[in-house]
Amino acid sequence: NWMGGLFNNLVKVAENMEEAEADIQELDSDGAISFQHTNHTGKYSTIEEDLLVLYKFCCHAGERMENLVNLPFYEKLDAFVGGMQELSISTYATTNRMEVKEQRTVTTGEYAQSFETIKAEVTMEDLLNGDNFYANQMQLQYRDWKRANPDQDVSEADFKMSMIHTRAFEYKSIKNEQEEKEFWVSIVATVGIIAVSVLCPPAGLALSVAYGGLEISSAVSGKDWFSGRELSTGERYTRAGFGVLDVIPGVKAFTTGAKAVGTGSKLLRLGDNILADSKNIGRLAKGTMGEGLQAG
Repeated sequence: NWMGGLFNNLVKVAENMEEAEADIQELDSDGAISFQHTNHTGKYSTIEEDLLVLYKFCCHAGERMENLVNLPFYEKLDAFVGGMQELSISTYATTNRMEVKEQRTVTTGEYAQSFETIKAEVTMEDLLNGDNFYANQMQLQYRDWKRANPDQDVSEADFKMSMIHTRAFEYKSIKNEQEEKEFWVSIVATVGIIAVSVLCPPAGLALSVAYGGLEISSAVSGKDWFSGRELSTGERYTRAGFGVLDVIPGVKAFTTGAKAVGTGSKLLRLGDNILADSKNIGRLAKGTMGEGLQAG
């Protein structure tokens, strides 16, 4: 509690020192006591201002460190690990140094002739299924494993696949976590709206309209309103479509008996179109959904 509290105590200490010095000068008639006190009270306000600047800096330092240093590092690392997770050794090819051959057929007129030729490149499948050192070693390993695990029903193909992917791993990326949050928020919102609608239909209607507005805002901004995840174009169209589906019933309820004009009538017409063909949201998105975003 240095703001005020610390300096108030220092002022009291200074006042005590001043009183002590005055008493000594008055009562020490033979000058046996040597006592001097320098009063720095006039500097306290300046020191307090400097400490306030330091305090504000420290309050933002953690946030800046997180946003400017840690988060960019996490995002780059996340992109790298996510990319590593999607790699598969089965998709790579290398120069054929094992003289692996392949069967080719050449058709000339009515005649077809088959012959073997050495492949320019080979994949992991070529190396493990041909007549070469790697394939033979894999077969020996499979036999040894079967002897050690006679009760396990694993085919040679599955054994090869597991051996190839011994360095495979599961990774929960930032995007995965964001999508998980969005999933549970959607579940909670849906259950909440239904529950409130049963108890109090007007309140449920208001919640539905509010939730639809949030979904439309996500479609417009391109980011999920809760997790902040970047949405794809298809997701934005879908969010807009279902968001308008939530908003339209509310608009209709509050405009019953009134003449809708301008944006209101446009919303109602668009709502009728979407409600009539809600199974084709993706198709509608490319056409009338532009109106929905503007009106929303």
